[in-house]
Formats: sequence, structure tokens, C-alpha cells
Amino acid sequence: MKNRGKTKINEMVPILPIVADLIEKYKNHPYCIANNKLFPINCNSRYNGYLKEIAAICSINRKLNTHLARHTFADIMLNNGVPLEDVSKMLGHKNIRTTQRYCRVKKE
Repeated sequence: MKNRGKTKINEMVPILPIVADLIEKYKNHPYCIANNKLFPINCNSRYNGYLKEIAAICSINRKLNTHLARHTFADIMLNNGVPLEDVSKMLGHKNIRTTQRYCRVKKE
């Protein structure tokens, strides 16, 4: 849990086991310690560059970026039974209508 930078709204995001393993892996990394970060990535553009590299290595024919990751996260959460209000809070939205624009709920 932490306060989001842009909206100052408290965010709570569940940590999946694979993410917990990555957090553990980097907990003693010098950059993470010096900058109080979970991962040694210092800006979105560098992170997006890594995602682009991963897409190329994996032959993914789609432009991966942090914005797409937010949409994908919201879609996965909503389509696995997490209430819209909770997803809205996880994304740090002040207004639930913002979350509704982000997501396409699939009918089963």
C-alpha cells in the first residue's frame, strides 16, 4: 500500500507470488536501496524500453508499454471477479467513471 504520486489516493495492489519473488530478488540491489524502490528501473521510458525488448525477444507483435499494462491489469482483475470499486482504488482513480473507460468486461 502507498499513496499515488499524481492523485495522492492510497493504492492497494495484490502481490502475486512471482512478483513477490522479484521483489525479494532486488531488495538488496544498490539502486533500490538508495532510491527506496522495489525494482532498479529509474523512469517509465526505460521501463517501456525494456518492455519493447521483451516483446521483440518473445515475438510479440504489439507495442508493450506501461499504459497497456494498466489496461491489461484492470481487465484481468474485473474479469476475475474483483469489484469495479476495488479496481478503481488499485488504479488510483478518484472517479469510478475513469475506471469504467479503461475496462471492457467480457461476458461469459
